[in-house]
Amino acid sequence: MEPFRYNPKCREPAPALGGAVMAGATLLASSALLLFACNTTPTPPARHDAVSLAASRLDRDAATLAPALASQAWTPGTPLTMEAAIADALSQDPAVRAALARLDAATARVDQASRLPNPMLDLIGGVPLGDMGVAPYGLMVAQQLSFLWTLERREAIATADLRAATMDVAAALVSAALDARAQYITAWTAIEVARLTDATLAHARRVEAAIHHTVGAGLRPASDLAEPIAMRAGLEARAASIDAQAVEAQVTLLRLMGASDAALPSLSVPVEVTPLYDARLPDAEALCRDAAQLDANLSILAAKARVESAAARLGLDEASRWDSVSLSAGRERDMAGDSAWMFGLSIELPIFDDGSPAIAVAKAELDAARLDAEAARQDVVARLRRAGARFGATRGGVAAAEAASAASSLAAAADERDVSEGLTPPMTALQGLIARDLDLTALTSARAAEALARIDIERARLGTKVGTSSGAAIAASTLGPRRAGSSAQSMEIMP
Repeated sequence: MEPFRYNPKCREPAPALGGAVMAGATLLASSALLLFACNTTPTPPARHDAVSLAASRLDRDAATLAPALASQAWTPGTPLTMEAAIADALSQDPAVRAALARLDAATARVDQASRLPNPMLDLIGGVPLGDMGVAPYGLMVAQQLSFLWTLERREAIATADLRAATMDVAAALVSAALDARAQYITAWTAIEVARLTDATLAHARRVEAAIHHTVGAGLRPASDLAEPIAMRAGLEARAASIDAQAVEAQVTLLRLMGASDAALPSLSVPVEVTPLYDARLPDAEALCRDAAQLDANLSILAAKARVESAAARLGLDEASRWDSVSLSAGRERDMAGDSAWMFGLSIELPIFDDGSPAIAVAKAELDAARLDAEAARQDVVARLRRAGARFGATRGGVAAAEAASAASSLAAAADERDVSEGLTPPMTALQGLIARDLDLTALTSARAAEALARIDIERARLGTKVGTSSGAAIAASTLGPRRAGSSAQSMEIMP
């Protein structure tokens, strides 16, 4: 099947947006490997863990995906699939790269935390004074002992920080994938709305031409031209505005993928005929009550890891009251040949600084981390409920748009039959086609709004950042069923 290629001056028809929406998740984990492909050393285990975690949140098995990808998934001039858009967006997303850098730093800190302090080597010597005929010299080795009661706490801090960084990377990967998915839907919808607007405009011009002919023949008064002229003029102005929105949506998608705006003329979207999503309907309220779902939320998991890190830091500060304790041993010898074994114990006394301010800071930070964890849980529940309410509203909009579109399609088909049988003038059929195209436009926008609302529920459920592209949807919220004979204002395609 030939792909639909957008051209504001010349458009070809395209069916409804297809099931690439869910399929876009299939390359999430392997696309993330783009970020590591340039490394000659093995990928750190923490990165694999983060990619696998992100893949599992999107119901994918990372082990079944391609082990490596090229540096660029989409080649300009070829159809752009949602999988390729997601892959390129993941490889270019700065938030993902920053999260990966922080993950690498956290991995290195785990290694650092498990290392023992280096021993100290002291060389000692003396110079004879006065009647002293000999001078001592010797060698001492000192080892700090505080690691015996601080090492476990340092490792606990580093491990908790690593878990939090892993959650952050997984959330960044999922967020980038959902952003690309949402913008892909937005761009496709803009293109489809532009195509439908051109079809409506073509019918409106035919209606105007037909009425102009009958007026010229003296069969109708000249005043009958006012409404079709206004309708055509309004649609022409709207078509120009929608063309601009379609270009803007595509440019935004290209920039999200890290592609140059120069690739816009070669951007094409594959034609799909399967539904936007499967039949499963998300239940946001049930997700709010599902403790297991909330406990698996990436933002909640990251907040819990930070609580563990703060608790370990408090323990470390409490143990660090005696942070500088070292034991030394060595041998001393003088110039006369006498020698002795030397032993020493060095302790920093907590007199002037007993560590209480640091402990107070650590306690306050632990309290703040606990409050942040509770706030994260409340935020997830609130986001789920808000997204669920929006999804419910869009479901109602889709149902109304489907009913209106079905009715106008049946009416248009009946008008065409009546015209063929000579029962209805051709003008009526043309007006019916205009109404059908307007209702199809409303239905396209309503379905896109529903798809984006689903993505918002996924953002909240999985624990990613708030998306930036959902608000850019081409949604004709003021469009309802339009019948022929409506005013020019009612013919507007976009709110």
